[in-house]
Amino acid sequence: MEPGTGLLFVRTDGRTAYFCSSKCDKNSKLGRKSRRLPWTARGRHVKASKAPQTSNPTAQTVEIDLELIEE
Repeated sequence: MEPGTGLLFVRTDGRTAYFCSSKCDKNSKLGRKSRRLPWTARGRHVKASKAPQTSNPTAQTVEIDLELIEE
């Protein structure tokens, strides 16, 4: 987010929320969670962390004896 842009929302308890656009602000007011929206940075982070691993730790390599199969 560039300096001087966006919206700073301060709740009555003092917590702050930064919104980069009115789209983000309106979705927050609707009660939507940013981690569930794929177009937000948090949503992309959650999606990347849930991506399947390239190596499966439960997979086992099994060697097959071809001589037994041919009989």
